Amino acid sequence: MTAGDRSRDSSPGAKRSFDARMARMAQWLMSSHSDGNISPRSNGSHKSAADMLVLDLRDPAQRFFDDFELLERIGEGGMGAVYRARQLSLDRDVAVKLLSAGPWASPEFIAGFKREARNAAGLHHPNIVGVYAIGEQEGLLYYAMELILGETLDERIARLKGLPTRDAATLVRTVAEAVDYAHRLGVLHLDLKPSNILLDSIGMPKIADFGLARQLGEALSVQNERVAGTPSYMAPEQAAARRGVLSPATDVWGLGTILYECVTGTPPFLAATAEETLRLVREGHVRKLSRSASVPRDLEAICLKCLTRSPMHRYISARALADDLGRFIEGRPVRARPLHAWQRFGHWMQREPRLAFAVGAMAVALIAGIAATSLQWQRAERSAASAREVSRFISEDLLAAADPYRSDESVTAMLAKAEARLDSGLAEQPETRAQIGLSIGRAYIGQGHWHQARLRMERTYADARRSLGPLHPLTLAAAEYLAQSLTYDAQYAEAERVYGQTLPVLLRRLGPTDPTTMRVRHSHAMMLYETDRFEPAVKELSALRADAVAHAPAMLPEIDATLGELYTETNRWDEAMAVLQGALARSRERLGANHPEYLWQEMSLGDMLMMRGKWDEADAIFSNVHEGLAETLGDSHPRTLTAIHFLGLTQLERGQPAKALPLLQHALRERLRVQGPDHNWTHYSMNRVAEALVELGRTDEAIPLLQQALQSIDRNGRRQRAYVVLILDTFGRAYLKRDDPARAEPYLLEGWRLARDTLPHNNVRRGIIERSMGQLRARQGRYAEARDHYAIAEAIFTEGWGASHPWAKAVRAQLAALPASAKPHAERRQQAPPARE
Repeated sequence: MTAGDRSRDSSPGAKRSFDARMARMAQWLMSSHSDGNISPRSNGSHKSAADMLVLDLRDPAQRFFDDFELLERIGEGGMGAVYRARQLSLDRDVAVKLLSAGPWASPEFIAGFKREARNAAGLHHPNIVGVYAIGEQEGLLYYAMELILGETLDERIARLKGLPTRDAATLVRTVAEAVDYAHRLGVLHLDLKPSNILLDSIGMPKIADFGLARQLGEALSVQNERVAGTPSYMAPEQAAARRGVLSPATDVWGLGTILYECVTGTPPFLAATAEETLRLVREGHVRKLSRSASVPRDLEAICLKCLTRSPMHRYISARALADDLGRFIEGRPVRARPLHAWQRFGHWMQREPRLAFAVGAMAVALIAGIAATSLQWQRAERSAASAREVSRFISEDLLAAADPYRSDESVTAMLAKAEARLDSGLAEQPETRAQIGLSIGRAYIGQGHWHQARLRMERTYADARRSLGPLHPLTLAAAEYLAQSLTYDAQYAEAERVYGQTLPVLLRRLGPTDPTTMRVRHSHAMMLYETDRFEPAVKELSALRADAVAHAPAMLPEIDATLGELYTETNRWDEAMAVLQGALARSRERLGANHPEYLWQEMSLGDMLMMRGKWDEADAIFSNVHEGLAETLGDSHPRTLTAIHFLGLTQLERGQPAKALPLLQHALRERLRVQGPDHNWTHYSMNRVAEALVELGRTDEAIPLLQQALQSIDRNGRRQRAYVVLILDTFGRAYLKRDDPARAEPYLLEGWRLARDTLPHNNVRRGIIERSMGQLRARQGRYAEARDHYAIAEAIFTEGWGASHPWAKAVRAQLAALPASAKPHAERRQQAPPARE
């Protein structure tokens, strides 16, 4: 229906019937607020206000308003009904929440509804439902938000009769991290409960319904308001007749109730009436979890700490709760259940050997790095006071944090604590802080915490540049690792700026074959590769390789591994394989088969084998790499997650999307948590999860995920990056799967043009988008154009892998299925890649 059709159907008579219905609902709503007979898990009455807002969507006057078409009623929040809707201007599905009382609502009710939208709209987090717009149409207030296709957490708990303890801990940790984000922006939720946690198509939790949310400053001034919330999940300070001060600890209580219900299947307090439930909240004691389910003592201790009556005795923040849940998940002692020294020592010895080794190795590496820097500093005849500060930091701060008898912290927590001590204890000594900060930043890089590394190196570089000048060796070292961390964190424009400042200085002062210069030249070539500048990257790496042969042969395996990957971008797969296998042989001899760098290079070999259709060999390599990286780097390191991603991708290439999906979803969930929604590696995972969903026919779940990826890409100005070609391709194929070529066409055309502008003519991604364009044109009956696209795709696949490759054979079959009368266009035929020399 067009906008003109919509306006013609919105007759005055239809509007009057809508207004009458709204008036009756408003009268009921006013009387319902005085009803004291409330159920223990409701917000205030047997029948919610949203239940009265049931629109007749067959009536255009009620179905269309503003920029939205309401499609179906899908739920309710504290202040209104929620509908699935189509935003017409942007052609996307959204959720629209309508204010229950419409134009008859009280000023307080309207203010609360607007506050809910305002609070939610200010929060941009992957685990908080995003708000797109707020508006008013003929007196009816609404706001549009992200549509989540899935179930609520309370529905999942009811369906499964509780969650496994590890799954519950992982889910609540993710929610707690999002709550901590809201707290840092000054927003308290105040209504955390399972029904306000939505689970999307990959099981990722998202917090919804900020109807009771308050700014921290406002929360201190609402102590005498009426009781608001859901009794079974309200904190004692909310349920008290004379309201206590509301704080982040109030939301920590709510998180504790969610964790409790996840593992037991019931909330911590539940009675026959709401009044009795509130009395239990104010005066009762929490029933131990172990009485209701088999719950580990550490997880029970975490939950009971959240549900301590006094806010002062709960976790100090949602972040602290998330950290303790992380300790439980990783099998480390939790803060909620203090251990004496012998117990801590026993935990230390019983943990996985790799974790103990990692802590010890990291401590040794940090100490050695700082000590070496200190000696260099003294040799440079700097102040003895600075050297003493470095020694004090090593002995009193770093060694104390790494001592297993005195600490049960992870390496990451140890680094964070050392960093805090560094900034607070040496605030007036930037040169000393730069020495230590350099080692901490390098340790963050090794741990895979690239965002933290970038932030640390930015401060370190500023300290060194300010105190020592731009040409000092320590400043140049800080610039080297700052550029590297910026590249890892996908901050390419800023990385390019730092490389542009640093490389000319290194070449002029140290020369092209100095080890520092050669490292920076290699990392700069990697950044060029990451940003689709393939020819400059190959040129820089080739020159670097020539220098390495004569001056730094130890660098050759790393250089050759990168060159091998670059050769695949121009379809030189045989040459790439030969170069990579040579690099792996030298790397294995020098580093050993279990070294993380060797394993990372071996992942490239698995990728090449997978693309050649040798799935068994690729799967064996990815399994070995995953096991090795998990052992040395940990389960959540970005490189370990990449191995899981490739394990799923191999199953997808085998034509087994059902087996691929759980692996790809796991990689995506962890990448969202570790690297955030805006990292390009996260976008890769979003696309592959969507691809698996498309293959399974679940396009309703795939399309919102692809929309989320493109929104992030647009937000970060990456729409013209080559990797977006595959996301656009999956988007188009999703609509083709729906038999909707009209909607597929703009995505596939954009992807085809982007591939043409950013990729070599024979790049495999060019072949992929040409194949999909052939499918589109065939579906549209434009057979001559389909034949042209298929021919280009077949030529690319055959050039790279031979005529027997599954992709080449499949495209030939699609070509053969076209009507024989289809003639190729001469103009399109000229765009086919030339034969390989």
